[in-house]
Amino acid sequence: MILTVLLPLLLLGSVSADRLRFHLENLIDRNISACDDFYHHACSQYVDPEEFFQKRVSEIFNTTTEMFNGVSDMHSPIAFELQQAEFLEALKLEDNNYEHYARERCKTNISCYDEDITEVYPNYTSVQSNESPEETIQNYIIETSAMIDALIVSMNTSFITFKEQAAMVNFSDPPPIAIRFHTSLQSRIHVIEFMKSNNSHSDFQEIKEISEKMKDRIIKNIEQSWWLNIDEVGIRIVNIIKERIESIQVYHDFDELDKNITTLRKLNRDLISHYFAVSKRSGVHGLDTILGLKDAFERLKSESSQEILSFIDRILINFEFGAFFDSQIKMVTIMAPLMYNPAFCSEILKEPIITYYVLGHEMFHSLFSPFTPTLLQLYGHRAKCIAEHYNKTCDKFAIGACRSGVQTITEDAPDLESTRLMHSLLLEEYTTQELAAPIEGMETTLEQAFFYYATSAWCAQDEPRTEVDAWTDPHSAKNIRINGVFSLMPEFTKAFSCKAGDPMFVEERTSCYVFGPNS
Repeated sequence: MILTVLLPLLLLGSVSADRLRFHLENLIDRNISACDDFYHHACSQYVDPEEFFQKRVSEIFNTTTEMFNGVSDMHSPIAFELQQAEFLEALKLEDNNYEHYARERCKTNISCYDEDITEVYPNYTSVQSNESPEETIQNYIIETSAMIDALIVSMNTSFITFKEQAAMVNFSDPPPIAIRFHTSLQSRIHVIEFMKSNNSHSDFQEIKEISEKMKDRIIKNIEQSWWLNIDEVGIRIVNIIKERIESIQVYHDFDELDKNITTLRKLNRDLISHYFAVSKRSGVHGLDTILGLKDAFERLKSESSQEILSFIDRILINFEFGAFFDSQIKMVTIMAPLMYNPAFCSEILKEPIITYYVLGHEMFHSLFSPFTPTLLQLYGHRAKCIAEHYNKTCDKFAIGACRSGVQTITEDAPDLESTRLMHSLLLEEYTTQELAAPIEGMETTLEQAFFYYATSAWCAQDEPRTEVDAWTDPHSAKNIRINGVFSLMPEFTKAFSCKAGDPMFVEERTSCYVFGPNS
């Protein structure tokens, strides 16, 4: 009963009536010029960071899923097995049983040992390339005692948040992926059932419509890229690129796969069926539970179509903030926080710019991806121009370590192209006079509001980047992402009347273009 009352308040309340107006009135630092450092102008570091969009909407969904986690496992027989394992703190290993189990389990596939260790005991040494199968088995068994200790901690903390678990057991990996999938699946079923019973689902038809419009616009820009259309070979390449764009599929939380809850229930039934069908022979109940669920999850994936495998990935992410692109099947998936209109709706700009921006970014991963290096080479000096610009952006705006450039081009370029795409669509929806007119009660123009709106998705409290983060994260830091894009857009320079010499100033002749008539 309490859950029924509280959830609508979380999902339908807890956000301001006009998110953009709230941001413009409360979260901007007027002491910093937009032309000097737009990110820190638009994302004041002197306000409560909990009010920033990403933090706010993520908290709504985190709280919602946590509320369901307490009841979602009640009717799952696998959850019962996991709960039984939680109380085995005095678990002792019977060496003979375990050795027999280890040998039988993996005797036909030596990589099985490596998979077990990676899945259940992420801190321990995996199979060494110079080991013989017998040495691997022996080392696997020798390490078992310490591994079991870690396993018990993992079992005892599998139902609390992943970050809390990491702090308790001193490693950063979340619970074994099979446990995480099982828990997320139970929670998702209950969330979707609740939404269906309360008619909370939207049809999201506009997402389908805007995605088709975006694809048409991207293709038009490619066709207007003179350097791609100068000969027969270039025209063939253009046709291949157009086919890639046309074939993109768009999925998102609360789409038909979710609304048709039969799919979720079938996944749950199949997982349970596989779990009770696998052989469990170690003699250690807790170990049987964890590895049995792992085997069941692997079998579930092996029997699933590519579409369902992507849905499984989405379930694992569990309503977190973000989106992703599957390069193999050219599928965009947008997560729940970016589909939740009350969190960012505005009467100033009615289009959900944040959602559209992320959608465009993921679509452009079909053209900028580490999985398609040939395309990156094709862009030549045009892509190099973007990489060099972001490298210079580091010099201007870095907070901590910054390695933006060649390393981040497959994320920076989609940021840039998506923002340009969204701005071109803005120009189609509003007249020049409308864009130049100030918003009622403010000095900010409608076109300026577009740039604030797009930036608001990435506002956060500054955290200096470490060298490790700078080398391993394919994305630029949030402030580099925003300032890097807008300082390549003459449209931004014009909207904010930036002058030559300002850090954000750019002219069309000095900007970077991969596609379109300016390329």
